[in-house]
Amino acid sequence: MPHRSNAGAALLIMVAVLVIMGGCASPEELARRQGEAFVQTQQAAIGQTAESLRLTAEAAIKDAIPDVQLPQLPGQPGQPAASRPQFSRLPVASPEWYGGFGANDFARDNWRKYYTQLGGLHNGTDFGADVGTPVYAGLYGIYTGPSTDATKPGSVAISVGGFRVTFGHVVPDTNLKLNQEVSPDTLLGTVGDHPSGDHLHISIREGSRYHNALLFFEPGLINQSEWGGYTPPAGPLSIHSFIPMSTDKANYWGEKNIELLDLKGAP
Repeated sequence: MPHRSNAGAALLIMVAVLVIMGGCASPEELARRQGEAFVQTQQAAIGQTAESLRLTAEAAIKDAIPDVQLPQLPGQPGQPAASRPQFSRLPVASPEWYGGFGANDFARDNWRKYYTQLGGLHNGTDFGADVGTPVYAGLYGIYTGPSTDATKPGSVAISVGGFRVTFGHVVPDTNLKLNQEVSPDTLLGTVGDHPSGDHLHISIREGSRYHNALLFFEPGLINQSEWGGYTPPAGPLSIHSFIPMSTDKANYWGEKNIELLDLKGAP
């Protein structure tokens, strides 16, 4: 028996119905009905073809993407690999003072000196500590060498997923090896000398965006009430992230290009 498509069968049925019902219809009315039946049949055929193509494409995509097993980071047996930084300990013990992210008072008073390429904002968080204080990773990741941020007298960069975590103003430990896996207790170096006060600077960068490092510490490690140095209503979490500016003519304190600053959502 010859095979007919569903659309073709539907057209024959519609034509038969029209012939039966059109016995008393004028030639013009019959032609109109036949035209409408043809259009409806074509629309149904197009719909079936589109759905068939969609299902075929979905199957092809599924076949083309293999199941990916992400590598495990050290010290995390049976847990998914980290996709973002997560501090489980403070990188320096008992910080003496804190310098917050974004629009703190130091950035306000010194943005032309230190932060012209950052829109007048502090791109990290600071932990005050004496020169020589040990600096620990505090998280899992991969040591990728020195960073381009906070480089004096030295710096350490740790890669976690798509993030780069910088430990700035640090004298790196000589035992660190490139691409070495680090854990929270890995010694990265010691706090170095800094003219504005000895401290560890931590910045977290994802692509062109800097994130507030306080959002990446486990609950209980950070007491937000200790993070002063902000002009009200600003506070330690008043800015969650921002994209660096390219010129000192576009800065937070001058309220220019403020639409480039992300003042709302956490990373």
